Amino acid sequence: MDLTNRFFMDLLADPLGFRDLIVTEHGILNEAHPNRYKRFIVNGDISHTALQSPLFYSQDANGELLNEWTDDFISNRPFWKDIVEDITQPLSR
Repeated sequence: MDLTNRFFMDLLADPLGFRDLIVTEHGILNEAHPNRYKRFIVNGDISHTALQSPLFYSQDANGELLNEWTDDFISNRPFWKDIVEDITQPLSR
């Protein structure tokens, strides 16, 4: 997960600890505001951002493409969902 943020948080050697921190803390926000805050967490990806790269159109989490997930958010569709890929899934990236 996010190599850049892991570097600045001094967690390069602990990717699972970083993932747990992100999933837990962002989970608290999602639980507090489930209609306004959702996560798109991809297992095994170390990129910092996908918004300004080809990943925006090719990256998926649980079969949902990031650009389609973002469109669901922007269009305020009722099926916009919180996605956190299971850590036990085999890496496909």
